[in-house]
Amino acid sequence: MGPRIDARETDSEKLEEASEELLSRIAAWPVLPLVGASFEVKSVDHIADAVRELLGSKLPGIDWWVHEDWRGPFEKYGIVHGSMPAPPNPATGEPMALELYGKAEVPRISGPMRSPFESRPRGEGQAAVRYPVRVVIRAATYANITFPGFGVPFYM
Repeated sequence: MGPRIDARETDSEKLEEASEELLSRIAAWPVLPLVGASFEVKSVDHIADAVRELLGSKLPGIDWWVHEDWRGPFEKYGIVHGSMPAPPNPATGEPMALELYGKAEVPRISGPMRSPFESRPRGEGQAAVRYPVRVVIRAATYANITFPGFGVPFYM
């Protein structure tokens, strides 16, 4: 892990209005073996398996619970974003979570065409994504809160 993140000095949208007292109680660290790691998505239904495989290879020996449905953010924005239970803090025994944020790499399209992940007006159908798609993890945080948002851009 990297150096502890000071929640009072971050640009997390989630923590923007949190009190100084709450911010001082947040324990969070970047998970460096995951930042920059990538995996291939064969279909949107394959994301959970791909995330499990990535976690098993980069953080072996942990039985990760990974939620199964990553469809919404992936189909709408081309991102993988989730938080899952992580092993307790070894120093305090406090429950912890792992937040992951990754972005799909898609070829740039010139001209008036939209990105394959760009939202479509109602009635135009789903974005046309050509699989397999490579996802690169941009942020991974081990923290005592779920979804701390460190390094995760606002996307809604």
